[in-house]
Amino acid sequence: MLASKQFSTENDMDKNFWPPILALLIPIVALLIPMVAIVVRHVFRVRQEQLRHETLRHFADRGQVVPLELLSPVNMPVPQVLTAEMEAVRLTRLLHSSVWLTALGAGLGLMLWVMNLENGRWVGDTAWAIGIVPLFLGFGLGCLWRMESRRVSNKSPSQG
Repeated sequence: MLASKQFSTENDMDKNFWPPILALLIPIVALLIPMVAIVVRHVFRVRQEQLRHETLRHFADRGQVVPLELLSPVNMPVPQVLTAEMEAVRLTRLLHSSVWLTALGAGLGLMLWVMNLENGRWVGDTAWAIGIVPLFLGFGLGCLWRMESRRVSNKSPSQG
């Protein structure tokens, strides 16, 4: 009889032991994940720069010509020349994203607003406001599409 009582107490202790520890560990791990990603990215970049410098030293020791690609910074943006077709595809994708996000925001906001109506009276909270985020993202992309399409249409053939 005593042994079963002792086992029951240990089992209860195990049940009460983990929730407080998990309540502390889960937010800590969630906050550490982005920090670890940043550190790992930095370590890889430093290692890449070290390898580049070793290669430069190797070329210099042997008296060989150093390729220009090794002398330019790793993060230097590569200039891209967009053809008219690529520009049209980019603008089409921008418009598509704009319309999609605007419709998603309006639909989500309306759905959450209707879900909080009871017999025609407002009884809910402000959950409908979640729809504002994609709605305004869609509006912003629409404005960007409008400005970019004007820029492309105003571009003279001598500039392209």
